[in-house]
Amino acid sequence: AELLRLERTPDCDQARKRAAAKRADVELRLADLERMRQTLVALVRACAAGRDPRSCPIVESLAAADGAGVVSG
Repeated sequence: AELLRLERTPDCDQARKRAAAKRADVELRLADLERMRQTLVALVRACAAGRDPRSCPIVESLAAADGAGVVSG
């Protein structure tokens, strides 16, 4: 939407700068999503491996993150 507003004042340099900034933001978000995906894949594998039926790696990970102030509820 921000880039579309530049249509009113056609400034190619400004549009390029904003597009580059937006692309950088998207790249950061994608990197975050990829890290989350890798973590979830590892947790699901650990859970499926059935290490210890009395504990769940997914719940343990959430509890550890909550204790570190990462997850709030």
